[in-house]
Amino acid sequence: MSETELANPATVASAQIAEHLTFLAYEVSQNGEAWFAQHSTQPNLRLRALGGGTLIASFFGLKGDPATAIRFANELNQKAVVARFLIDPDGDFAMEGWIAAPYDRAAFSAWMDTWQRDFGAVVNHPDAQNLLR
Repeated sequence: MSETELANPATVASAQIAEHLTFLAYEVSQNGEAWFAQHSTQPNLRLRALGGGTLIASFFGLKGDPATAIRFANELNQKAVVARFLIDPDGDFAMEGWIAAPYDRAAFSAWMDTWQRDFGAVVNHPDAQNLLR
């Protein structure tokens, strides 16, 4: 990271979150300004500094009817705590969440527990198997 990037609190927080994810058994790599985290049982994550914090996102391919996918995302948004669900411009189903900088270990741990709870609502939704690849 350059000195300019290190001076940016959101960039520092993103790097600290990436490091925290290694503790949670994610394999983490960096490509340019983004971090990528892979896990054997959790969705893959993309992290990037944005708006004074870190935007964390997971993407899933969609199959089936677009109207059903939009209804699926809307239903999940009504129950989500830290995540928002959307159909992105590429036609993928996305789960996104934002956490403010600076990084705090306890706050991120609580955020991540809630993120995983929000993800549980995705996989337990009756339409998930028919919509997500």
